[in-house]
Amino acid sequence: MAELLNRHYGGQMFMIDPPVVDELCDLARMTGVENIYRTTGSHALNLKATARRHASVLGKNTKNATLSRAILTGASPSLPIRKEG
Repeated sequence: MAELLNRHYGGQMFMIDPPVVDELCDLARMTGVENIYRTTGSHALNLKATARRHASVLGKNTKNATLSRAILTGASPSLPIRKEG
């Protein structure tokens, strides 16, 4: 979509809060089996928007608030949590 808008209007286009990301820290990637690491893809767009909204209610931003976010749909819950922010 950004490419189409760029062709039509010009300028620079940036994707902010991409719809699917892998933000696991190195510790969360460990599986206990040598050379096998966990990967993930979370739908971060809603998670990040929700985190910003709740941090704002607390009078903070996502950099100085500790928030736990979880996706509770599907076969297993997903907790894409970062240590800071």
